[in-house]
Amino acid sequence: MRAENNPEVSVVIPTHNRAPILRECLDSVLAQSFESYEVVVVNDASTDATRQILKRYQQTHGGRIQVARGSYGAPGLTRNAGAARASGRYLLFTDDDCRAPRQWIESMLQTLRQTGADALCGGFEAHRLKTPAERYQYWRMRALFRDTPKWVRAAPVINFLVPARIFNEAGGFPPYPWESLEDWAFCFRLNEAGYRIFYDPAVKVTHRYKPTWRPVYRALRDTARRGPDLCQTRMSRAAMGAKAVVKYASAPLWIPWVFPWDLYGRAVYAEHIFFWSRMRALFMKRAPRQR
Repeated sequence: MRAENNPEVSVVIPTHNRAPILRECLDSVLAQSFESYEVVVVNDASTDATRQILKRYQQTHGGRIQVARGSYGAPGLTRNAGAARASGRYLLFTDDDCRAPRQWIESMLQTLRQTGADALCGGFEAHRLKTPAERYQYWRMRALFRDTPKWVRAAPVINFLVPARIFNEAGGFPPYPWESLEDWAFCFRLNEAGYRIFYDPAVKVTHRYKPTWRPVYRALRDTARRGPDLCQTRMSRAAMGAKAVVKYASAPLWIPWVFPWDLYGRAVYAEHIFFWSRMRALFMKRAPRQR
């Protein structure tokens, strides 16, 4: 099936060395009930079978899917490359470890129009919750967003719809190679440009959480280190430090309200990792200023 020359929606998917699960993502996105859309996949220097898989999908699905290749080294830069290739009126971002329901595109468009928002973050549910690491990530995200529609300042972009015009006016994702918080940085750009973001969990994608602790702890460290750089114009370092101290000191009290008891020890340790990484970023080694 071929997409129109000027599709209504461009689905942008960055990918890097996810060949074993990339097919599930593409199969779900290419099975949409909506007609006027294209799929833009950006292969960020993958060294596995990703290139061969994408070639077969291009052969099978004609003009519906286009593929870009490059070496970007960060998800925000990869998404910017996909947005630059897209021709749709709307950009719908998801990740290569997500699966979308059949009515995903049309439901996201309908919700965006009903809410009157400038951008929409849809919901996300776990692909599985077998390991403690997967369950920890699930409960952490649930604590942040829950199941209540609301206006938000920032949100993940694994299920995120924004008009291409607004994306370009806000400047897209910041042009620096962050491995985390790039989605928050983009949302703050939207805020600063005067645009509003609505979160509605009704339209969900299925997301794979990391099954082991090592990448979870790595992401926590990176998020803690990047936070001061992200918020340097919104909060002083002293205020960020005070906030981190209060959160860390009270962790034994609030963690039982957020996480199941069997995750208590791991959650406390995760807060320990986050706190000391944040303190080093704030006061021991000055975070590099990004523009």
